[in-house]
Amino acid sequence: MKKLIIVGLILTVACVFVKAESKIKVFPNPWIPEADVSLADYGDTKKYGSLDSDGWIKFQFEEVPTHKSGELLIYDVTGNLVKSRKWKLPEYVPLPQANPADNPEKTIHWDGRDNSYQYVESGVYIWIIYIDGDRKQNGKIVVIR
Repeated sequence: MKKLIIVGLILTVACVFVKAESKIKVFPNPWIPEADVSLADYGDTKKYGSLDSDGWIKFQFEEVPTHKSGELLIYDVTGNLVKSRKWKLPEYVPLPQANPADNPEKTIHWDGRDNSYQYVESGVYIWIIYIDGDRKQNGKIVVIR
């Protein structure tokens, strides 16, 4: 099991960014899903809620990265690995109502589920994106249920 070693205050560590090939915008942040419901399953934003039109948490590169594969890691504030997921661009989400403004050449998606396919609890999560094995950027995301 991978574990993130955190030294110092968690909010300070979460805000430190490693120099990146391209900056990454994470939205919506905070993410407010309906408990036990994913818009990936239902696609109904009005009924099931989210701050974004299609319910995915998006990690969008400012520019199309030169390397188009890597890994997204999500940790809880105690340093436990919550989600580990390989990605490859272009990435298309299996949702008929996906936001057409999302550029699949530079957007990675997460549905808010852990490695056991359970929805994560409310809280602050630390994300790290590796591109072809190199640590590129990290930050935090808030989930409110």
